[in-house]
Amino acid sequence: MGTIVERRRADGTSAYRAQILIKSKGQIVHQESSTFSRRTTAEAWLKRREKELKSPGGLEAAQRNEPPRVYRRVICSTSGYFIECV
Repeated sequence: MGTIVERRRADGTSAYRAQILIKSKGQIVHQESSTFSRRTTAEAWLKRREKELKSPGGLEAAQRNEPPRVYRRVICSTSGYFIECV
């Protein structure tokens, strides 16, 4: 589901782009990527993001550009609306 591609930046340092591509019936239904300075960070993001997308409603939330449920709880609890998000 996810891949990590190493690339060189203009200053010569390495960057790691973690990519997620999900297909259904031969069509791309979701695609996202993020770039990191460390491969271990890219691997951790990829693992966490894949787990979020596999969770019930995770892919649908990503397609609606909603933050994952756990993040909505943190945002809502700091703004005083914790009860509405649960």
